[in-house]
Amino acid sequence: MPEIDKSYSTEVDTADRDIWYKIISNFSDANILSKLGHMIKIRFGKEKMSHLILKKDGKIAAPRRCEFVKIPIINVGMAYVFWGPLLKIKNIETDPHIFFTRPSGH
Repeated sequence: MPEIDKSYSTEVDTADRDIWYKIISNFSDANILSKLGHMIKIRFGKEKMSHLILKKDGKIAAPRRCEFVKIPIINVGMAYVFWGPLLKIKNIETDPHIFFTRPSGH
């Protein structure tokens, strides 16, 4: 397992709708599911969704919308990340190390 990289940090639910749209507009791999996050949050409840932001050296590196689901038979909750985090910042080459990152924090 990789070492914890202290140059990475995380934020959870710190972006409101307008900030979230501004963040994801900087990523060429943003899709409709990334954009619909706040509408889904309003419709199905805040407790079932979060917006996670991975930062490297204080700069946004990989934002992601995450849904929480409960598995009824075993009564366990889990986070579901559909289509993975956004990684392709427009006009910047993607750092391949981000795939193996264990950020400090949360």
